[in-house]
Amino acid sequence: MTDAEQTPEATTESLVGEPLPPEVLATRDRYLATFPMWSVAEGPAAEEKARRWNIGLAKQIVFEHPDQGYGCKRNGATNPVSKDTLAQQVGAALYGWDMLSGAGTGTPTSNANPLGIDITGQDFEHVEGYDVIKAGGQKPEPTPPPAAAVPPYNEDYSIQFGNGCNDAYAEAKQSGYDSGMVAVHASRAAWDYYSGKLTWDESYKLHLNDFRREYGLPPL
Repeated sequence: MTDAEQTPEATTESLVGEPLPPEVLATRDRYLATFPMWSVAEGPAAEEKARRWNIGLAKQIVFEHPDQGYGCKRNGATNPVSKDTLAQQVGAALYGWDMLSGAGTGTPTSNANPLGIDITGQDFEHVEGYDVIKAGGQKPEPTPPPAAAVPPYNEDYSIQFGNGCNDAYAEAKQSGYDSGMVAVHASRAAWDYYSGKLTWDESYKLHLNDFRREYGLPPL
């Protein structure tokens, strides 16, 4: 199913200032009960923890409420996925609901009844629906295994990912290389593999396809 097929028909009613439907808020409440708020040191790690929590919430909402255009968003193709916003495509418009306050402080709070804002012009980020709640234990941000269990560094995997990015550039007929984007996606792939979250084949496919999507290419 394409993203277009999952987007609700355009409506003349704006969702600016509108709350999320009660059934979606009910999903949020159950997700929050399973994955409650936390307290960690402020900084990049705190932002990433909030981002993983928010992505997990979006996956749960898409799983329970499919074909309604829900997902995440980026404020520009080279920026990371939002750490606190649930997005919804409605025709040509894009709306967002701030699900967290203080997401980067390390001690966020959940917004009880967020209201919609118009974020048309930002980038919608499709997420696959997944029953994160039922999975239990598969928290949006995995806990790294003990150091002894971390796989040793593998140079061949790094070269494989770099070559995959070069192939994507060639396929997209890009005249220049954006080494920053390669670093972002390669780091994500390495983290998911070395932390034990995914096998290398799974992490390579997931993050290389994310990279390919940045340049309008189909997944492998």
